[in-house]
Amino acid sequence: MNHSGLTSITIENFKGIGAPVTVPLRPITLLFGANSAGKSTIIQALQYAWEVLENRNPDVDRTRLGGEVIDLGGFRNLVHQHDLDREIKITLEYQGKLMNEPYLLPEIFYSEIKQELCAWGDVPDINEWVDIDRFSVQIITAWDALQSRAVIRSYAVGLNGTLFAQSQTLSDGTSALSVKPEHPVFNQEADDARDEYAIAVMDSTAEMFSNPMNFLLAYARQSDENKCRLIEALKDTEENRQKGNDNMAGDFGDGVPSEAQTYPIQVGSTIPEWGRMLTPSLITEDTDGNPGQTHFNEEVISLISQVVVGAGETIVKDLRGLRYLGPLRKVPNRLHAVPLHSESARWANGLGAWDALLRSTPVEEDGPSLVERCSDYLHDTLGLQYTLRREDRIHLPANSELFARLQLMATRFEETEGDELRRLVSEIEALNRTPVVQLHDEKNDVDVDSMDIGVGVSQTLPVVVGAVEPNCTIFAVEQPELHIHPAVQVNLADIFLREVLEEGKKPRLFLLETHSEHLVLRIMRRMRETAEGALPEAFPQVKPEDVAILYVEPSDTGTQIIEIPVTEDGEFDRPWPRGFFPERARELM
Repeated sequence: MNHSGLTSITIENFKGIGAPVTVPLRPITLLFGANSAGKSTIIQALQYAWEVLENRNPDVDRTRLGGEVIDLGGFRNLVHQHDLDREIKITLEYQGKLMNEPYLLPEIFYSEIKQELCAWGDVPDINEWVDIDRFSVQIITAWDALQSRAVIRSYAVGLNGTLFAQSQTLSDGTSALSVKPEHPVFNQEADDARDEYAIAVMDSTAEMFSNPMNFLLAYARQSDENKCRLIEALKDTEENRQKGNDNMAGDFGDGVPSEAQTYPIQVGSTIPEWGRMLTPSLITEDTDGNPGQTHFNEEVISLISQVVVGAGETIVKDLRGLRYLGPLRKVPNRLHAVPLHSESARWANGLGAWDALLRSTPVEEDGPSLVERCSDYLHDTLGLQYTLRREDRIHLPANSELFARLQLMATRFEETEGDELRRLVSEIEALNRTPVVQLHDEKNDVDVDSMDIGVGVSQTLPVVVGAVEPNCTIFAVEQPELHIHPAVQVNLADIFLREVLEEGKKPRLFLLETHSEHLVLRIMRRMRETAEGALPEAFPQVKPEDVAILYVEPSDTGTQIIEIPVTEDGEFDRPWPRGFFPERARELM
């Protein structure tokens, strides 16, 4: 099965990770390793990336997803070995198409082919004429000694494994975007008229970013100050030429990066503003001042925006659905009330799962409700003795006038008029309702509250809810097996497999930090049954590409990740490092 979504995260200089470490991510990703080996670092790196991309915050302490459970301590604490000369680098690789958000063209069209192909006013969707199967976003944060604060140093986008564009924060605080004109995307062959238009725009892009004169003239027109800087740069260039160095780009300072054939445009911020086209301020017209070229340049920027903004926005959208569930889950009290506004941070201590149950609708149009599905999993799949139901309760104070009228009506029920009864019912229905998740002990046929159930059930229920909750795109859990019997652990693995692999399920990622041998044994059994054609009825096929089993351990250069490959027959394809999971064998000797 080909999966779309995040496929890897590469981390450098973040907490215990020094040298770059690439973590493969598959629908089911299991993180094993000794205590304090660095497993949680991977989950925290995802949260840090979200804070930088969504909130432009490189100096995070408490994350909006980690709540009271995670305190990163800011950049000084996060950077590897607390070395402020290092840069934190995080790269997120994504399999699939760019987010299809059209960026509008200017209203005026000058080219006949544009009038023919784009009369509706939209730039062609880049996914339609460029074969994009994967892309990446890299963020770099660093410590600015002059400002004594953490800054976002760089935002870069790659297409199909090659750098496409990079936005950098300059020393004066402004941001400049550089596009690589040699990228293969600018060397497409046109198959039809629509492609010809797209290629024409890309050719213009390549010319615009590879011709230094176009850039320099546009830059000089911006202001007298820019003109003076250009003159000074030219003087310096002549001096350097005489010294055997005619690379002007390297001596132009902030304005031009040193890489050959790459010329920047000034943009509003290093991290793009999601949902909006880039707004460059340098490229405004061609060298002849042709207003038509002004709009053509805007088209170019619009197409570049689909990549630069679209790539980041696609990944941010996935990260917005990240639910982090910590290793210790709180149990709600008997009067648990859902907050007025949904808070992702409440998932960290487990209360977000109860909130999700309370917010869910009693009946779904396209199938069982969230509560019904979780109830079935608890009772039927995990074999626990509890079911769930959601109900609304009305609070009627015993000393209220309405309650007194009800008591009076009860004493003279036969004399009560129908109209009076209807009025009372109407008043009761108008009272505020409180949603409640009611657990039912099926074995003893009695309703119980969350405070009355065993700790294993209370710790497992948030795991089940997170696996099912429709808005959760990435479910990161520490110790999902906490406090539950091995027989329940293996069945929990079946829930994870069903929720990511069943036909029609949206792409999701389960990142499970665990010590459970039973989880991985059940997953390998389902692989073996897939290969043998012996799966239970209606159970989805499980193949090696659906699962990543990772072992995390410290090394001389920091935390390292070792992948344990699994064969189609459900067997480990290499020994576990340092004999992980040898305990069972030793105890039997």
